Amino acid sequence: MTLEKIKLEDFKGGQHPFQSRYWAEVKRGMHWWSQVFSVKDESSSFQFLLLLRPFLKGKFILAYVPFAFEPSFFNKEGKLKQLSEELCKLLPDKVISIRYDLPFNYFDNEFSFNNYKNFAHLEGLSILKESVQPEGTVMIDLSGGYSSVSKLYRSRALRTLKKNKDKVSISIYNGDESEFFDWYGIYRKTADFDGFTPREKNYLRELLSLDKGDGCSCKLYIAWVKGKIRGGIMVLGNQKYGVYLFGASTKSPDFNVSYPLQDFAIKKAIEEGKNYYDFYGVNGLEGREKHLLSLRQFKKSFGGKVLYRVPTCDYVIKKHTWSYYSKLEFLRFVFSRSHK
Repeated sequence: MTLEKIKLEDFKGGQHPFQSRYWAEVKRGMHWWSQVFSVKDESSSFQFLLLLRPFLKGKFILAYVPFAFEPSFFNKEGKLKQLSEELCKLLPDKVISIRYDLPFNYFDNEFSFNNYKNFAHLEGLSILKESVQPEGTVMIDLSGGYSSVSKLYRSRALRTLKKNKDKVSISIYNGDESEFFDWYGIYRKTADFDGFTPREKNYLRELLSLDKGDGCSCKLYIAWVKGKIRGGIMVLGNQKYGVYLFGASTKSPDFNVSYPLQDFAIKKAIEEGKNYYDFYGVNGLEGREKHLLSLRQFKKSFGGKVLYRVPTCDYVIKKHTWSYYSKLEFLRFVFSRSHK
């Protein structure tokens, strides 16, 4: 295996939107800096984005690889361990660990937490107690077109869509500041009601405004009822995937905007030639990520397939520093999710 650092402008992007020049720019605004690597071995050749963030006033650094690598890369045991060893030679000395959020495995129906633990052991990785990105998702294959996809909608989704057909209209956000602030107000109220930590408005605005020319972008779909904004969802996409990131809606016995918004997003993903729509975020296996359990029923009502992935793993470089850091990080996760 050969590993080479390349320029960000030469990065062609990976399968997932998190592997893009666009996402590197998004994370730069959150104090991460990026490096891109080219990998070649006997069976594959690809590029991937790695992010780095300093902490404790720059004394230490965390390296992070979000949703890189396709399952074909793991055709032999120890491939990720070998790559991690090669990465260590090219990364700054202050890096304490290399963190991996691997993609959802679309080709493996043997979902088992024990399998994931065995995989992590063979690759020299430590599974975190709490994952950075969700361990479960609901994925819709869009290859059959909308007529095929909508046939898989469950009765609850079909009933709600029919009931709200003449009540709810959907538009695509075009930069109108008043529309954004109206939606963001609903988003903050939804966060208070559902118990999640809302993103800052400047971060969300940056997601919507960035354009790195690599086919990756984020769109806001807005729901209207009687001329008023009643909700909206943000969908991140590239050529292959549409990924549901954030959502907000006004609760009312008279209308429901959540189902029409997702139906609209699925239609748009099909129109844009994407292969998958990713609802992005249900609970994991063996009781992990209980804070996402309530989302499963809604997301499954559109007929997609529930998929899982290996939980967030670290390839540990500086054991003692990493142990201290990971304990503090776990406490932060517990604190932020304890009220959900």
